[in-house]
Amino acid sequence: FCAIPGIRGKHRSKPLAAVLDEGRELIGRGVSELVLVAEDSTAWGRDQGQELPELVEGLANLEGPHRVRIMYAYPNRFPWRLTELLRDHPRVIPYLDIPIQHAATPVLRAMHRAGDGDQVRRTLARLHEEVPGLTLRTTVLLGFPGETEADVDELETLVREFRLARMGAFPYSVEEGTAAADLDPAAHPAAPQEVVEARISRVLTLRDAHLAQDQEAHVGRILEVLVDEGPDSEGWARGRSDQDAPEVDLAVQFMAPGASVGDRVQVKIEGVMENLDLSGVREEA
Repeated sequence: FCAIPGIRGKHRSKPLAAVLDEGRELIGRGVSELVLVAEDSTAWGRDQGQELPELVEGLANLEGPHRVRIMYAYPNRFPWRLTELLRDHPRVIPYLDIPIQHAATPVLRAMHRAGDGDQVRRTLARLHEEVPGLTLRTTVLLGFPGETEADVDELETLVREFRLARMGAFPYSVEEGTAAADLDPAAHPAAPQEVVEARISRVLTLRDAHLAQDQEAHVGRILEVLVDEGPDSEGWARGRSDQDAPEVDLAVQFMAPGASVGDRVQVKIEGVMENLDLSGVREEA
């Protein structure tokens, strides 16, 4: 269903030394958070006899005040030593973006995804067990040809079970040259657009309920926030806690005169905004 594999060809890992050099350069320029992202970050190193934890540990051990965040880690062939770093290394943020795409085995099989629905659930359960306090982000696809209401029910059950609060949900679209584009419509009927939109709405409504509850739980607490923008002329700055990745998650709006981009500051959370961003005020040391 995805045209990217056909465009990019085989995975080719950037050498460890090259990535570490890039990390040093960014840290030297004042970057406070290194974000690892790839078409499949957990495939890094396999073509060179290495695994992703080696890269993550190398970046985290570089000299500097930085932290490392991992994005787009596929659930199949997961390198489980990574959980030790997520749990124990002070510079590895306990956050993982792991796109599951779906929870129903028939849909995953039709997508040619490795594993099945039970494997997805076991993976998420093990991640939470081995990394207490882990923030998970995921992506799901609705409306794949042949998807049934029972399949969507199964996905909703998984969202409830794991209280998925940081999640993107997208409609299937035909991509020329993919295996999905050649599926027999009689065996894999496509749902009407309005049905797909309704399914997405169901899943995102659940997500938003979990997200609102999680954000409300922060009110009255003090969070460490990385300053991304500002402060403006009135002293308002914008940043993120470790629970939020840049551009795809939420933010914290807070009063912090004198703060600078890249600073990590303590913010007392005073409320939740309409868009579910947090608001607060900087706690002076």
